[in-house]
Amino acid sequence: MSAAAVKNVAENLRNEAVGFDACHKALREWTTSPDGLCELYFRYLDFCMEHDYPSNGYMKEHFDGVMQRHGIFVDECVESRGLRQVVCNGACTGRIGYGGYDAATVYVRHDSDVEIAADGCACVVVRLYDRARVRVTNSGTGRVSVLRYGGEAELSGDVLCRDLRDGGGSK
Repeated sequence: MSAAAVKNVAENLRNEAVGFDACHKALREWTTSPDGLCELYFRYLDFCMEHDYPSNGYMKEHFDGVMQRHGIFVDECVESRGLRQVVCNGACTGRIGYGGYDAATVYVRHDSDVEIAADGCACVVVRLYDRARVRVTNSGTGRVSVLRYGGEAELSGDVLCRDLRDGGGSK
């Protein structure tokens, strides 16, 4: 992608963020770098998820090949181990693994259907949304939690699940 095209993408995203009433701090931190925009996505992930921003199609069209290095996936098979932050958007499938002393947060959204496995002393928080499905296994001694805002969770091993759809009870 040419420098002008990259700049145009960044400007379009910024204008859309302004339309969603993005905070001034985020707008001051704005960048034209695709890698920098992926970092902003995680820094302001709650805002992005609230507004479904940028759209899955826009991310696939303009950030494919870059976003995956940052742990952002859209409509693809995810096979990873040890990524500190992961967001599965759209209809992702696959397996995400953690071990040793890994610490991570995994966001599973939309219609994604993934397996998440932890062993060793890994500490993993899974945030589950929409109609997504996860199978979470902890075969180690680490702490694994699922915060469920939607979706379905199948748990195996020592996994704490907190259902936050109705105000917060534990399972």
